[in-house]
Amino acid sequence: ASGDFLSFLDADDLFAPTMLAELHRRARLHDADVVLTKFRLLDERTGEINPVDWPLRLDHFPKKPPFAPGAVGDHLFLSVNPAAWNKLFRADFIRDLELRFQTLRSANDVFFSYMALAHARRISYWNAYPVTYRYGNTGSLQGSKHGRPLEFVDAFRAMRSHLAETGLYQAYERPFLNVVLDISLANLRGASTLEAFDVLHSALARDVLPEFGIVGRPDDYFVRPDLVRQLHELLDSTRDEYLFSHWQSALETTRNARAEAREALRHSDLRSHVVAAAEAGSAPHEGRPAPSSQTDTVDVSVIIPVHNTEAYVEECVHSVLTQTEVSIEVICIDDGSTDSSPEVLAR
Repeated sequence: ASGDFLSFLDADDLFAPTMLAELHRRARLHDADVVLTKFRLLDERTGEINPVDWPLRLDHFPKKPPFAPGAVGDHLFLSVNPAAWNKLFRADFIRDLELRFQTLRSANDVFFSYMALAHARRISYWNAYPVTYRYGNTGSLQGSKHGRPLEFVDAFRAMRSHLAETGLYQAYERPFLNVVLDISLANLRGASTLEAFDVLHSALARDVLPEFGIVGRPDDYFVRPDLVRQLHELLDSTRDEYLFSHWQSALETTRNARAEAREALRHSDLRSHVVAAAEAGSAPHEGRPAPSSQTDTVDVSVIIPVHNTEAYVEECVHSVLTQTEVSIEVICIDDGSTDSSPEVLAR
């Protein structure tokens, strides 16, 4: 490579046409060894694209770049994802450090990216989403990493050795151990087969976390409360208890998502009724024929029991009153409501 800067991009991702120019401009402007940016996620299964902020948690960064890695404190590694493809590196900086990607199948960029951050004199960033990262592809390395579920541990061992050899371990021990725990737990949550989960659950609790000196640390050693909670959950539960707990959590998440979808659909249906009534030239509550003035004929009597539904009853009644081509009467029965449902009905 003959360029002044190096950009390592993956063959299945997409990149905004101004990405390299913007990263290069910031590298020159700030004399930076590493320039960081964010990315969007493209779900290969659904086609949905969403920007995400966790690859670059700017709330832990100084407000203006450039900055030295020490300015991020114990959040240094946790605030930056380990992928290389949303970063620009100064070529001479990489060559002087003799940094190389590890010969690992799916975690080969962890050592390279994090050690570049640890050694950088100045770091800059671009608060944008110029990379579209494709996931959900079962043929990719990330999609098939269940075959070697503990490979990421080799990256951490290399990081520990390198930090110790260069005299940086004491300075970076806390950010290092926090990211070891974070990525270990993320791999456990993301296990795609039961076999991979069994290997990870057993090895993390029994071997990996004790090996790195994570077990037995005080809770305040870890910079995020969720890391403490998940660590205790892993160490204090059996495999089956852990699986059951996460199954319950996933079930609750699914219930909430379905409830939100139903609520959105309900509002959408109501808007459709109102629009239809408006297009017919009548207000929502005038969308039905009135009973005959001669006979007061009612085709359908609608009886609605109401109990503490102040948030819904007005929309409910309007949706009944927009019925067409039938003469109706609406009888609402307040069943001892303790909220404002009676006032809503009276209005």
